[in-house]
Amino acid sequence: MGRLGGWLRLATAAAVVAAVASTALGVIKDKECRENSTNPNVGVNLDYSQSCIVNEVFVNMTGSWKFQESKLENVTFVNCVFANVGRSSTAFTSVEMTNVSFAGGRFRNTNGQATVFNKLAMRDVLFRDILWEAGAQVIFRSFAMSGVVFRRNRFLGGLTLTEGESSGLIFRNCTSGQQQSSELLPSVETVRLYKLTANRTKIIGSSFAGPVQLAAAQVRDMEIRDTTFGASFTCEDAADRRNLLDATRLQVVDVAVEGPFNCTGAQLHSSAFADVSFGGGATFTGADLDNVALVNVRVPSPGRSCTGLSFQDATLKGDGGRGGQMRNVTVGCLLSLRSATVEGVVWTNVTAGRTDYAGAIVRQEFLGPDCCTVLCGPGRCKCDVKDRTVCPRGSRDVRLGARACLLGTSTVEVAAAPAAAASEGAPTAAKMVAVRDLEHGMAVRDGVDGAASASPIYLFSHRTPDVGPGGADVVTLTTVAGHRLAITPGHLVYAVPRGGAAAAAPLPASPPPSLVPAGAVTVGDALVTANGSTVAVASTRLSVIPQTAAGPGLYAPHSVSGALVVDGLRVSCYTTAVHPVVAAVALAPARAAYALWGAGGVRWMSGLEGGGVAAALDRWWPL
Repeated sequence: MGRLGGWLRLATAAAVVAAVASTALGVIKDKECRENSTNPNVGVNLDYSQSCIVNEVFVNMTGSWKFQESKLENVTFVNCVFANVGRSSTAFTSVEMTNVSFAGGRFRNTNGQATVFNKLAMRDVLFRDILWEAGAQVIFRSFAMSGVVFRRNRFLGGLTLTEGESSGLIFRNCTSGQQQSSELLPSVETVRLYKLTANRTKIIGSSFAGPVQLAAAQVRDMEIRDTTFGASFTCEDAADRRNLLDATRLQVVDVAVEGPFNCTGAQLHSSAFADVSFGGGATFTGADLDNVALVNVRVPSPGRSCTGLSFQDATLKGDGGRGGQMRNVTVGCLLSLRSATVEGVVWTNVTAGRTDYAGAIVRQEFLGPDCCTVLCGPGRCKCDVKDRTVCPRGSRDVRLGARACLLGTSTVEVAAAPAAAASEGAPTAAKMVAVRDLEHGMAVRDGVDGAASASPIYLFSHRTPDVGPGGADVVTLTTVAGHRLAITPGHLVYAVPRGGAAAAAPLPASPPPSLVPAGAVTVGDALVTANGSTVAVASTRLSVIPQTAAGPGLYAPHSVSGALVVDGLRVSCYTTAVHPVVAAVALAPARAAYALWGAGGVRWMSGLEGGGVAAALDRWWPL
C-alpha cells in the first residue's frame, strides 16, 4: 500500500494543479487549441498570453487585458470592457484571430499611451458598436487583415493603421474625434491609413471630425462614399514626400471635405470623384492622373478666401471617354493648370472664376472654337495648327476664360440722370434701367448706406453686347421672396452662409456679409437686399447662354462705392479674378478723375474705353 498510496497522492496533487491552472485568472497555458472549460466574467484580469481559445463567448468582462502570442478562433466578446493599464501600451501582440467578434463594449485607455495592436493576423473579425475611449490613439501596426469590419465604432482618440496589408477592410458608420472639456469645440484627432497595402477597402456613411491621412500607400479598389471629413484630407507624407499614394480604382462619391484636400504627387489610375464638395480647396499638384474623372465637383471658395482647384505641374491623361473627364465642375475662384500636361480629357460644363494655364501643354482642343493642339504660355494660349488632333466629345463646352460680368438684361435702379444731362436741368426721378443701357455718371442704387444710397458709374471694364464664342455660363439664384438674379459664376455677391442669418431678418452688425462668388452660393445661404435685410436662397441653377446676335450681352460697370443693387439684390462690382481690395486700389486713379472733373472726367474715361484701354485691362486683368 505504501507504493500505491504514493502514486495516489501524486495523482491527487496533479489533479489539483491542473484544476488550479484551468481556473486561476482565466489563464490557459496549453499549446494546442481546445475549448475553454471556463467562462470568467466580471472583475478578472484577462491575461491570455500564449493561449489558444476556441468556440467561446465572453460576456460583460472587465479588467486589465493581455493577449500575447495567442490564438482566438470562433470567439465572441459581448459588452466587454478592456482596460489598458500600467506601463504597457500593447493590447494584442503576435495574435492570430479567426472569426472573432467584439460586440458592444469599449476599449479604455487609462495610462495615456497609445492602444497598440501589433503583429496581428486577423481574418473575418468584426468590431461592432465599440467605443474607443479618449486618451491616446488606437494603432494597428504590422498586420495582415482579411475581412475586418469596423461598424458603428467611435474613435475618440484617433486611429492609425500602418505597416500592414489588408483585404476587404470596411469602415461603416464610424466616427472619429471627441468633444473637448468645454464640450463646445470638436477635437482634432487624426485618422491615418499610412504605409500600407490595401485592397477592396470601403469607408461608408462615416464622419471624421479631425484630419485624415491616406498616404505612402498602395491602394486598389477603394470606395469612399456618403462620408464627411470635417478637417483636412491629405495624400501627402509630410515627413518624406517621396512616399506617394498609388491608387487604382479609387472611388470618392457623395463626399464633403470641409478642410483642405491635398493629393500632391499622388498617382491615381482609373479613379473618380463624383458629387464631391471641396470646401477648403483641392490640390493635385504634381500628380499623375490617368483616366481620372471629376463629375459634379464643387470648390465653393467660401467667404473672402480664394480656395481653388490646382493641377499645377500635374499630368492629366484620358482616353477621350468616360474614364478621363471633367464634367459639371464649378470652381468659385482659381482653376490652375500651370505647367500641366493635358491630353485626351473630356471637358464638359467646366467653369471657374479665373484660371492660370501659364506653361501648360494641352494636346487637344481646349480653348476657342478650333480643334488643335493648344500651347499655353504666360497670359494666353494659342493653337498650333501643325499638330491637329481629334477633339474629345464635349470638350467645346469648356469656358475656362468665361467673363465674370452682369447680364445686360438685368436691371438696376438709377437715382439720377447722366451727369451731363443733369447739369442741363433734366429730370432726376428714380427709374429702372437695364444694365446694357447704363451710361457714365448715372447714379445707381448701391445699398451701402441704406435703401436710398446711390453711387455714380465711372467705368466699364467690360462692355459687349455679345457673349462671345462658346457662350457664357450663368448661375440663376432664386430667393424665397421671389428675387431672381442671373449672373456669371465668378461675379462676387454679398451673402451670409447658411445659418448665419434668418431669412428676411435685419442683417446683424457683426459679422458682416461676405463677398462670395455667385457660383459658390448654395441653397439656404442668405443674400443681401437693398435695405440691408437678408433673404434665403431657395434654388440655384447653372445654365449656358449661347452666342446669338440677340443675346443679353456681358457688362462690368463700376460704381464709386464698388457695389450695385441688381434685380433687388446687392452685388459687388468686382470678381474673383482680382481681390476686391487690390482691384479698388488699381482703379483709384479713374475714381479720382471722375471726382475732379465730373462729366468731363466721365467723357475722358469714356475715351479711354473707346481707345481700348479698358478692353486691354479686361483681357489681362479682368476686374
